[in-house]
Amino acid sequence: MLMTKMQEEIFEQKTALKTSFELNLDVARLVAEKIASTDVKHVVIVARGSSMNACVYFKYLFEIRGGKPITFYNPSVITKYGAAYDFSSALVIGVSQSGQGADVNEVIKQAKELAATKALIWPLFFTGVFYLIFVGLLTILLGKIEKKLSYYKN
Repeated sequence: MLMTKMQEEIFEQKTALKTSFELNLDVARLVAEKIASTDVKHVVIVARGSSMNACVYFKYLFEIRGGKPITFYNPSVITKYGAAYDFSSALVIGVSQSGQGADVNEVIKQAKELAATKALIWPLFFTGVFYLIFVGLLTILLGKIEKKLSYYKN
């Protein structure tokens, strides 16, 4: 009986998993040590389709053994809709079968940029100054309106 390509791949899984495990065990240990020695609060996996499906198993294993929550992040949130996500306390892992997933790579790039600037406090300073100016102007404006609409005259 002639086997299909899918059947051949199914029967190759045991050998492929064993080989993958042997080749990546040292790297996996190194990553686990890095995570344990940093202030990573959670792990974010950026993937699509079958890559994301493959990561579901990793999610269970890591949450059980690593003790940190894992979330899945859909790359289109950034690449299509332009939203931003705070990756500052997260380990971000991009998974792409080809390594060429443009949307996955874009999210990883933005996560790296955030990590390089997460100590920057200027945005907070400018927000505070804006708040003070806005509240001051609003206080003056509402004071004038209150005097104009006052029923009681001094």
